[in-house]
Amino acid sequence: MTQKYRQVAEIFASFAWRALLLGYLILVIWMGMMLWPGDVLCHFQQKLFDLTLHECNIVLYGGIGLFKLLLIVCYLIPWLALRWLLHRK
Repeated sequence: MTQKYRQVAEIFASFAWRALLLGYLILVIWMGMMLWPGDVLCHFQQKLFDLTLHECNIVLYGGIGLFKLLLIVCYLIPWLALRWLLHRK
């Protein structure tokens, strides 16, 4: 691997790592808003979309699971692959 390609791979690995950390920070904030006393997100969405509390929780937990899956597929796996590639000599 030439020095130029190594630098590009390091830049992409750095981007993927930072995006992953930012994504998990968003995920923690999202989960915190769901666990907040009074279910802030559900009360807001119940007024907008006429959802029951159960339906709102299903939508929000499904969104959290999908978001976590997308973070793993889009950022964690490419970051691991780039780290593995850069580790090899």
